[in-house]
Amino acid sequence: MHTPIQIQALTPHEYRHKGANIDIAYDFHDTPFGECMIANTKRGICMLDFVDDNREFILQRLHNKWSNANIQQDQDRTASLALPLFKFDSNPIKILPYGTPFQSKIWNILLQIPFGQQITYSQIARQINQPNAARAVGSAIAQNHIAYLIPCHRVLRTDGGLANYKWSKNRKSKLMEWEIGVAHSKIQTT
Repeated sequence: MHTPIQIQALTPHEYRHKGANIDIAYDFHDTPFGECMIANTKRGICMLDFVDDNREFILQRLHNKWSNANIQQDQDRTASLALPLFKFDSNPIKILPYGTPFQSKIWNILLQIPFGQQITYSQIARQINQPNAARAVGSAIAQNHIAYLIPCHRVLRTDGGLANYKWSKNRKSKLMEWEIGVAHSKIQTT
């Protein structure tokens, strides 16, 4: 139903040295959910951040996360990535997340949540056989730096509430409503 996501792994050297010898192209693009910054490497999108009038803050976050990478603004290398983000395609989108093994484990679980569905922090904690680790799960999710593609917007509190979302509760709600609507219309047409 949605575009498949393929995770590319950093080498231990790249992780320890914060992206040393990796070339990153970034630029800002409009989406149905607001302006975003896309940062891309030859191996995949390494950051997707919604902007909300704070470009300098977003750029600083990119430079902090990938402090030893070669980072350059390049609209030509990122524009073609913005178009398919919210469309459905059988060609996978490659991502290159930067995180600890625990964060990566949680992000992989997020990628398994079906389009248009939600899960709770507690359910994820139970999936990793650590039922008391809902806060650790939440912390790992909060470190996600590839918005929408690693679908942290699909995670709810145990009571069904939206919880916090790095890119605003309002955007989280809109993303979920859009996904549910698309999923429902696909079911109706099949």
